[in-house]
Amino acid sequence: MSPAALSIAIRSGRAASPAVLMTAIVLMLGLHPTAMYLYLPALPALQAMLGIDAAQAQHTLAAAVASFGIGQWLWGMPTDRWGRRPVLLAGLAMFLLASIGLMSTREYGLFLACRAAQGLGVAAAGVACRAMLRDLHALNDRVHHLSVAFSWLGVISLLGPPVGAWLYAQAGVQATLAAIAAFGAAALLLVGAKIGETLPSVGLPTAWPPGAWRAMLRHPSFRHYTGLTASSYVGHYLFLAGSSYALIVRLGMSPQRYALVLAGGSLVHMAGTFVCRRWLHRLGLRATLARAAALTLGGGAAMTLLVLLGVHAAWAIIAPQCFYVFGHAIHQSCGQAAVSEHFPERAGTASALSGVLLAVPAALAGWLLAASMEHSDLPMAASMGLCGLATAWIAWRPGQGPLP
Repeated sequence: MSPAALSIAIRSGRAASPAVLMTAIVLMLGLHPTAMYLYLPALPALQAMLGIDAAQAQHTLAAAVASFGIGQWLWGMPTDRWGRRPVLLAGLAMFLLASIGLMSTREYGLFLACRAAQGLGVAAAGVACRAMLRDLHALNDRVHHLSVAFSWLGVISLLGPPVGAWLYAQAGVQATLAAIAAFGAAALLLVGAKIGETLPSVGLPTAWPPGAWRAMLRHPSFRHYTGLTASSYVGHYLFLAGSSYALIVRLGMSPQRYALVLAGGSLVHMAGTFVCRRWLHRLGLRATLARAAALTLGGGAAMTLLVLLGVHAAWAIIAPQCFYVFGHAIHQSCGQAAVSEHFPERAGTASALSGVLLAVPAALAGWLLAASMEHSDLPMAASMGLCGLATAWIAWRPGQGPLP
């Protein structure tokens, strides 16, 4: 913990306990999986509620992901200039108000705007939370705190689909949306009551030399790891966007069983993060990414081939996705950690810019493929195959990725 920051302070001036700090971190970072995984089981039912088609329902996902990506860029400088706490409170309040708006409207345009506002709130919480951890902890302690938080996020991702499906079965879409709002309210209340400012020098402008953005975008390491994480993420996002139609609508799977499929995917993702640490220790970064790329490519290619062969079965979608998401977990763990390695003084900006380049292509791909995914499994499967191919091409290119 830096001497300038001292500690996270509560309003009475006492340091927040480690349990309070970790709870706040989990709630702040947990907004993203909560807004995604609780929402997915009710996605087909939104069509009837809003009177929209499947493509428009998919756009509600894309709007949140796109605003999340762009929002990371927008919140970066205010977080450094005006402090972590104001951005956190603004983002959490925006998330809560947007969640209440989703419950209150049946008008598609307003619903879409509220989903975009949710994404902006999630972005603010993520940017400010990570900046707060940088204020308070040295690297090893920061990695420890984030690893514990990510374990809890895995639990949220695991429980989110079945809880969302149960809420939907018991009380409809409104119950699912209310649960998302309640999670945001809990985060806002805890941060507002317990978490103080950690930035030592609030209000100092951040100087940027001319051409700094272009230099970052041209850096081979930044492009390598950003391309790796983005290509892997796009395929994973398209599965989340299209799988409910493939499994629920076309194959007749119940929302409850579909929720279990998503929960199983979260378990596979968690397993990938554990294996990632073992492979890194034994093999190093390049070899770990090369192995993960083989899994991602194999999963995407297998799903594409099975769909082209006319295999219309749940296992033909779920089994390849398990291989894909296992590799995806490793790509994200390694790539997001390495993307800012060569920018120690601009690590936040590098992470934010990489986040924009990850989320916006995913949202755009989901937007473009929304209509076609309603009627066929091929757009989803072929897109995952192409993303797996792109991921493998980047990971296996010789002489790329300066880190050992």
